[in-house]
Amino acid sequence: MQYLKKEIRQNILAAAVEEFKDHGYADASIRNIANNAEISLGNIYRYFANKEALYFAVINP
Repeated sequence: MQYLKKEIRQNILAAAVEEFKDHGYADASIRNIANNAEISLGNIYRYFANKEALYFAVINP
């Protein structure tokens, strides 16, 4: 089953919330976020340009 783009983005954000909460911004890993969202590392960069952009999306929903 193919996920809709909105669902993938929500999965990324949910995984990012946990990663940033557990490790803080500096120690958060995009690779861990991808693994926890069950997507490839490269796929995150289709939605967010970098860790800073992802963090901004988490803190400014």
